[in-house]
Amino acid sequence: MTIRAGDIVIPAVGAANRDPEVFPHPDTPDVDRVGPRHLSFGAGAHACIGMALARLELLVTLRELSRALPDLTLGCAVTT
Repeated sequence: MTIRAGDIVIPAVGAANRDPEVFPHPDTPDVDRVGPRHLSFGAGAHACIGMALARLELLVTLRELSRALPDLTLGCAVTT
């Protein structure tokens, strides 16, 4: 692919996180996945200003969910 001067380029970060050459089985959730970091929050000077808030919201949500529904279980088998 050739990108010429003046061409508009729109990076698709979501697609980059799903590149099977970089992330094996990219559409399968895997909390133990190792490898390159995802690009969702950016990095360095371009890091998402809401990154810490998003992570805190997830932590609080999961903690409160487990408190409110202590008998909650997964609806599928867990494989390791």
